[in-house]
Amino acid sequence: MKVQRYGGFAREHSAMVFSRNLNISPKYSVEICHFIRGKSLSVMRRYLERVVILEQAIPFFRYNQDMSHQASCRGPGRFPVSASKAFLIMFNSLEKNAEVKGLDTSRLVIARALAHHAPPPARSGRHGRAGKRAHVELLVIEREEEKK
Repeated sequence: MKVQRYGGFAREHSAMVFSRNLNISPKYSVEICHFIRGKSLSVMRRYLERVVILEQAIPFFRYNQDMSHQASCRGPGRFPVSASKAFLIMFNSLEKNAEVKGLDTSRLVIARALAHHAPPPARSGRHGRAGKRAHVELLVIEREEEKK
C-alpha cells in the first residue's frame, strides 16, 4: 500500500490549508512564516493575538533594513496587525481540518509555512499604484509522544 504524502509528510498525520490572494504584505507574511515554522500551533496563536493588540512584536530577519529594535522581541521587529489577523483565521481553519482528520489539536506543530507574492490587483486611477497580495500555505503535523 502506497502512503500518500504532502511533500514528505504522511497525509493521515497532517493537515493543510492554502490561502490565495490575501490582501496582506508578502514581506510581512514571509517574516511571520519564518517565525512560526517549527513551533506549536497553540503557542503561535497566543503570540499572534498579542501582536494584534501591540503587546509583542514579530522579529524581522530578512526585511529589516533601517528598522528599529523592539524590546518585546530583542531585535528589529514590527507589529504586522492585518497579516497577523489573516494568519489567525488560517489557524482556525487549520485546526478544524486537523479535527476532521482525527488529529489531537493540542499536539499540532507547524511543519511548513510558506508565503509567496501573488499577482497585484487591478487598481483604478491615473497612476494605478499596485496593491499587495500574498499566497500562504500552512501544514501542521501531530507531535509524537515523548517516551519516558
